[in-house]
Amino acid sequence: MRGGAFPLVSSVVRFVTPCQGLGNVAYKYKFQSFQLQELRKNINSTSATATAYPRMAMRWSFLFGVSRTLIHQKNHASFRYFAANATSHISAKKKDLDRKLSFKQNDPDVFGTLSLNGSRGSQSLHSINNQDLSVDEGDVQEEKHLSFQPADRKNVEDFEKEISQLIEKRKLKDALFCLEVTMKEDRIQPSIAIFSLLIGACGRAGYSKKAFSLFNQMKKRGFDPKDCHYTALFNSCANSPWKVDGLHRAKLLRQQLSEQNVLLNRAQYHAMIKAFGHCGEINTALQIVDEMVSNNLIATTESFNFLLQACISLPDEGFARAVLVWRKLRNMRVTPSIFSYNLMLRTVRDCDAKDVNGQQNPIESVLLLEEKPNLQGNGMLNQSILTTSELMTITDQLTVRPNLLAEKIKSSNIMALTGLEKMENRLALLGGIEGFLEEMNKDHVRPDIKTFSLLLETIASNPNEEKVLVEQMKICGVTPDISFLNMFIKKRQFRQDHSGAQEILSYFQEYQLFPDIMTFGVLALGCRTLPEADSLISDMENAGFRMRLCTGIAFTS
Repeated sequence: MRGGAFPLVSSVVRFVTPCQGLGNVAYKYKFQSFQLQELRKNINSTSATATAYPRMAMRWSFLFGVSRTLIHQKNHASFRYFAANATSHISAKKKDLDRKLSFKQNDPDVFGTLSLNGSRGSQSLHSINNQDLSVDEGDVQEEKHLSFQPADRKNVEDFEKEISQLIEKRKLKDALFCLEVTMKEDRIQPSIAIFSLLIGACGRAGYSKKAFSLFNQMKKRGFDPKDCHYTALFNSCANSPWKVDGLHRAKLLRQQLSEQNVLLNRAQYHAMIKAFGHCGEINTALQIVDEMVSNNLIATTESFNFLLQACISLPDEGFARAVLVWRKLRNMRVTPSIFSYNLMLRTVRDCDAKDVNGQQNPIESVLLLEEKPNLQGNGMLNQSILTTSELMTITDQLTVRPNLLAEKIKSSNIMALTGLEKMENRLALLGGIEGFLEEMNKDHVRPDIKTFSLLLETIASNPNEEKVLVEQMKICGVTPDISFLNMFIKKRQFRQDHSGAQEILSYFQEYQLFPDIMTFGVLALGCRTLPEADSLISDMENAGFRMRLCTGIAFTS
């Protein structure tokens, strides 16, 4: 058994060595497969003997390992054979293709390497030369823009910050230039934030035409309008110096919002009231207040303040319209503020109560006799037309002093009113100094120095009224400022009360106020002699002031 096993091992070792070359690969593997079959037969026939002798079992396990190695070598050799055949086939095709390409490249009538017989996209040199090869100007600009990309190029966020800073510095023209020129040159698309900033700035400046133009540009770019945009547009109409154009644009915008069923908020209604009121459409502004209430938006004090501002813009009928607005405020149980009272005083000072378009005076309609007079023996009083000053001078038993600011007006014995072209008469309809301040106290509103400054301008120019005003200031705890005292001096100088004007100087020491250049200007109105003028000039120099043009005119007047 030992002698029979060793020849098999030697034969196996002989054909384990790899074959040299690929020419006789098939013959070598046929021989190796025959040897393997003989080896398996011998192994099967001697398996019983191997179990008897452990040493022979080790030899036969070695033979199994050798057979496994031969199988792997067989697979590797076959792979190398087929790879070599494929490489030779590809190299032959490549040589044939290079030969064809070199032939076509040498042909002067052939452009490129594609076929000229019906190949899609192929063109002859003659067809290409006949085409129009003009350069597009837009392509040149685009290529120039794409080729130049500076490192410090701004993005849209940088432009938003720059425009916001320009608007804060009140450089609206530069902000618009940044949008229309700079961003266009840099090919930066504006955002909705930039449009919101510029539309709001144009609205505050009163540039209604530019505001609407920017609004249309924003919609063309696909941005949806927001509430702030409509508010800014109405503000532009309100602040526009061209009232006709502003009113026309406000009407169109309101109609457009109504057709689109846009739900407005309180800020938009206030801007709408402001726009129509400043443009002279006070009736439309009142209708907007009713519309706001019908849409479940409560009218606030601010709403009526906008209406009162609108009344101030009407110099002929502003006071009468303001009375109607105030009565509406009272009917809707809205509590006025300090701004409301100050606005009413401005209408007293700046506006008249004329009869417009032949209609009945609104104040007379408010003062219709709700309480019919039932006094006997006073028929002349009931039938007479009383001026406001006459109402103040009637005996205490028959005195009628209506206060249009009160919640309930006591208007008995009044048939009509005249003399409303004077400020003091219009103030008398609001209760005078004491009645006006009393209504403020009922509404828990504390007057300020502006309130007393307006009262000083509207009261009658006599010492009694001025004395009452000063007393009420002390009662209310309001300290006068330098502007109030200058106005006080000027009021007395205009009625030729020069000694009374000098008395006002004692208030400067009482309230520890230092006079300014306007103080010396109003004091110069009372200088009638050269020594008085020299004394005032020396006082100015001691106070550290130089005589200005207005002071010199006051001396010469």
